[in-house]
Amino acid sequence: KVPMPGFTVDLLAKLQEAAPEGVPFAFADADRWERIQERWRDCRANKRPWETRFMSNNVIRSFRADVRRAGIKPVGSFVIHTLRKNAIQNWADSLPMNVVRSLAGHANIETTEKYYSKVDGYHLQKAKDTVQSILDEQCKKYAKSTPEAFLGEK
Repeated sequence: KVPMPGFTVDLLAKLQEAAPEGVPFAFADADRWERIQERWRDCRANKRPWETRFMSNNVIRSFRADVRRAGIKPVGSFVIHTLRKNAIQNWADSLPMNVVRSLAGHANIETTEKYYSKVDGYHLQKAKDTVQSILDEQCKKYAKSTPEAFLGEK
């Protein structure tokens, strides 16, 4: 389970409002919805289990077309999994690793740490900014806690 920000919820609500009448999904047109229902009826009639993969229809082709329509010009490999990796890396940049592990659905924190705990320039700058922010707050709290006061300068 991944909590969605308000922007995403609002966007999905607008997409749902624009969906064809009687189609409960934001990303399915009326024809796709009918094919999903046919597959459901077939599974029920033949006592076969329903699989969530029956909901998707050539996701990779649709993704590539959406990327082109959006004007995105990928450098290197850009697949659907790239979006997942990007989301997890963004979480790792801002959240404790145990939270990232849970959101990513990894069974072991070692997996999360192996792929998402790399330290780069962004992280070093963030650490510097965090320490500076803490010191700035302390300086406001204790007026004498300046570098000059620490060194005994006036």
